[in-house]
Amino acid sequence: MKRIFTFFIIAASLVGCTKDEIIPTDPNTITGYHNNVQTKTDFGTPSNTSIPFVWSEGDKIWNGSQQSSVATINPDGGASFTFGTEPAGTVYYNMTGTSATTAVVPAEQDAAKHLGMNGDFAWATIADGSFTLNHATSYLWFDIASLPADHTLDAVAIDAGDALITGTAQWNGSVFETPENGSSSATLLVNKTSIADAEVVMVVLPAQISSATITYTLSSNGVVKYCKQTVGEKTLVAGSTYKISIDFATASVYELRTLSFEDSDAKFTPYELEYYNNKQISKWSDLIAADQYGDYMLGYGGWYGECEPTEESHYCWYDENNTFLAHDFPYNYYPYCLAGGGHAISNYASNDYISHGSYTHQLTVYDKDANGLVTTGGGHNGSNNFAMHYGYFDNSEYNQTTEDALPAIYFKDDKARIIDHLWVCLSTYEYNCLYEGNGLTEPLGDGDYVKIEAIGHKEDGTTVRTSIKVADLKSGVIDDWTKWDLSSLGKVKRVLFNIVGTNDNGYGFSQPAYFAYDDVAVRFEN
Repeated sequence: MKRIFTFFIIAASLVGCTKDEIIPTDPNTITGYHNNVQTKTDFGTPSNTSIPFVWSEGDKIWNGSQQSSVATINPDGGASFTFGTEPAGTVYYNMTGTSATTAVVPAEQDAAKHLGMNGDFAWATIADGSFTLNHATSYLWFDIASLPADHTLDAVAIDAGDALITGTAQWNGSVFETPENGSSSATLLVNKTSIADAEVVMVVLPAQISSATITYTLSSNGVVKYCKQTVGEKTLVAGSTYKISIDFATASVYELRTLSFEDSDAKFTPYELEYYNNKQISKWSDLIAADQYGDYMLGYGGWYGECEPTEESHYCWYDENNTFLAHDFPYNYYPYCLAGGGHAISNYASNDYISHGSYTHQLTVYDKDANGLVTTGGGHNGSNNFAMHYGYFDNSEYNQTTEDALPAIYFKDDKARIIDHLWVCLSTYEYNCLYEGNGLTEPLGDGDYVKIEAIGHKEDGTTVRTSIKVADLKSGVIDDWTKWDLSSLGKVKRVLFNIVGTNDNGYGFSQPAYFAYDDVAVRFEN
């Protein structure tokens, strides 16, 4: 990635203007200009020294509760605004707010629109029939170099972590109050095949950012590609513009391929589950058990010496010709049986975690929008199918597994890749026990939590970990599909999943060790 430059306060040129020259003859008309302050940079001196604010067609300003007429752009760079009555005091430039001092910075912006329509907010005091705007919002200028030929830059998005950079914020005369409906993310629609000058600019609220992730979305011949960039600590000052540079000639651009578990996306070569009466598997739903607990396809037949899975033939799946992710039931204390851990394909969903929240419904995902037990629409984004994980390791003397025997997904073509993210949700069994408890576990109590761990195995044999908390009394229990970023693991050959928490019945972790996952996105670098 290129270095990130930071510019403070965009400048405007005021060519040949004096107070005597701009006094209007109509007392209801005032002329406005932008402040002219030299830019500064944190990291050396860029080739250009300033970026001007300019008035745009359609601009209006506020004075009290009245809005002006549409601006008349003057040859000297100023703009004239007319009111019904003579304006006095303070004026506000606010094209998106419902009142003069209510700023609205949208989370979705459009580079084809001028800054005012993307939430730009400024104020000024009238003096001698004119005013000079002071900008109160901040600006992110994405300086794009070497956009690949035959590519369109579709959008630029920022995730600012805990910092609120968009939303509805009240201006109190000196600063913005905490925004309502505030968001730490924003997306700028671009849709350009070439970039010149400062064409890609986002309006944001002033904020303290500890770290942020920038995502560039590109497309070429119907293929969507991405590039991610990390921005370090930044203090977004009112009226300041921050230059974020990227050169696509050296940046890593990648395509995202998604493991959706939907039949329409099945690209794998059909195969047989020999242990299960040579069942033909040609689509994802062929792997869904008719009985959620005890079904022989899930390996339970081995308990009775029937349909017994073996090393050569057991429950497995492979997203061939797509993400190349695969899964095999591990050989655990129950050989190749879901009771010993695994990722079973499912489409069961319910909003009733009481009636459908026991071990006999171990493949049922909690779906607050479902009507009873259903087999459609329970996956992420209203899809049908997903994978249900079962298995845990807690280091207790009663745990019958090892960390290396945890259920895992791996790249069957033996290549290391970055798993960008996936979506997780809780099972009804887990949901029921978290709230109600059962004979094996107490419900979630004060200070209790449950989290999912991902353990990435790299090419050099080292491991790296990340986790997501899915339940605690302070932040609550997730009740919908939740995005989990796994990109921090870097390039991995396989990822093992574990469920850990504080509930302990004297025999180790006591909450049901289930979670559903869907839409696993994998980076394929160009």
